[in-house]
Amino acid sequence: MDASIELHDSLRGVKKQAAQLRHARYHCDLLKKANELYLKGGENILVGLRMFDVEWMQIQAGQYWAANNDTALCCTYPDVGTDVLDIRLLYRERIAWLESGLDAARKTNDRLIEGNHLCNLGLAYRNLGEAGKAITYYEKALVIYCEIGNLQGEGKAKCNLGSACITLESLPKAIEYCEEALEIARKIGYQRGEANALGNLGIAWRKTGKPRKTIDYLKKGLDIYHVIGDWRGEMKTLDNLGSAFYSLKEIQRAIKYYKKALDMARLIGDRRGEANALGNLGLAYSDYSKGELQKIAINYYEDALIIVREVGDRIGEGNILNNLASVYLAMNEVTKAKEFYEHTLAFMREIGDRRGEANALNNLGVLLYEQKDKENAVDMLMQAMAIYKSIKSPAEKRVKKRLEEWGIKISPQD
Repeated sequence: MDASIELHDSLRGVKKQAAQLRHARYHCDLLKKANELYLKGGENILVGLRMFDVEWMQIQAGQYWAANNDTALCCTYPDVGTDVLDIRLLYRERIAWLESGLDAARKTNDRLIEGNHLCNLGLAYRNLGEAGKAITYYEKALVIYCEIGNLQGEGKAKCNLGSACITLESLPKAIEYCEEALEIARKIGYQRGEANALGNLGIAWRKTGKPRKTIDYLKKGLDIYHVIGDWRGEMKTLDNLGSAFYSLKEIQRAIKYYKKALDMARLIGDRRGEANALGNLGLAYSDYSKGELQKIAINYYEDALIIVREVGDRIGEGNILNNLASVYLAMNEVTKAKEFYEHTLAFMREIGDRRGEANALNNLGVLLYEQKDKENAVDMLMQAMAIYKSIKSPAEKRVKKRLEEWGIKISPQD
């Protein structure tokens, strides 16, 4: 090949690389600006999210180029857009971004961003139902934050560890972590962290059977979210307040809060938040004995099911399938209920959700017992009890008590 042609091709390649770098940097800066607007709260949230949505294809292209060509920029992309990415990206997409960013952070020895990526990977895996894996990431992040003396990161990691412990029903540990996170947030004046810790403490106390204490914590958190204009924080708290009132059997108040959460989720385009509120509305309406209201519950569940499948929330999908079965059972459509419970059981086994599998086995067992199929009912509950025991769930005691009521003697080793 002629030397002048080789030089021309080489220069063209250099120019192309430089142009791609400028493009990637520009859209990383744009992502950062969108996230900063989001964090300002209120109407700025919509402006930031709109900016992200308009430029999403270009942001995606910039991150892809950075992941393959520029370590420092790859490290930065997932970190500067943490909040908007958490709303807009599917869990598996988020994990891919964060894993690339984590590898880059380690290569560049950026300890703060390494800790941030580890913490956000924990969030992604917790949302996928893998709380144990999430804890591993949170603990690694906590070590880093403590080593570099970053109190805000330390508080965030402890708050997230508390949330994961709630999922695993390790409630005393959850409360301990969240109280430590709350103390740190107040010490450094980090209001968002304070509200997050209050929210998790509220959820933990609800799980311990103290809904009034839950409401107190949640309302304090809600006040803070309102002051700083964190609409997503408000949305989640309204949803949790609905669940607290549901625990108190104040169904109408629960529905009021769930509907407020639904409106806010739709306002900011949070599809996962929307599905969660719809699912909770389904649960609230299914509590009524009237057929027409139970049909409303089914409609809410079916709307939620469409969304969780769209966003890839398989844990949410399994829970909705289980709840649909319960509604059909309440409507005395036993055959349909049994089909849904069996579908739920197969689905939970497919995705490896042990708690969901145990819940489905328990529900199916109770249904079979009511149909006078005691042998298979007992088998289902024995399987459920074994799983609850393996994951250290308090539900093990409830299943054991039910089996004893059925006249089944449980040996100490069971």
